[in-house]
Amino acid sequence: NEGNEEVDWLDLITKNKRTRKIPICNILYSELEQLQYTDDGDHYVFSKSNGFSFNRDYVSRAFKKVVRKAGLSEKIHFHTLRHSFGQFYLLWYSYE
Repeated sequence: NEGNEEVDWLDLITKNKRTRKIPICNILYSELEQLQYTDDGDHYVFSKSNGFSFNRDYVSRAFKKVVRKAGLSEKIHFHTLRHSFGQFYLLWYSYE
């Protein structure tokens, strides 16, 4: 991890009301802390130009479109990124 930013841990509440910790660099952590909340108490990292959230399936469909355009396997889904991150994270930090 030499040469990289220090890692901080972000606590997230899942849709099942469980707490998850994800590692992120301090710079990103600072940026996320500055997000503005909407009137209903929600906040979004990515939103439409009008401030509303994307439809739940929008990101998955957009990701699949990019996968196809790149000529990658149809087996690659947006959720694949979650598993890939876990594998890379374990590999990266097992060498420290």
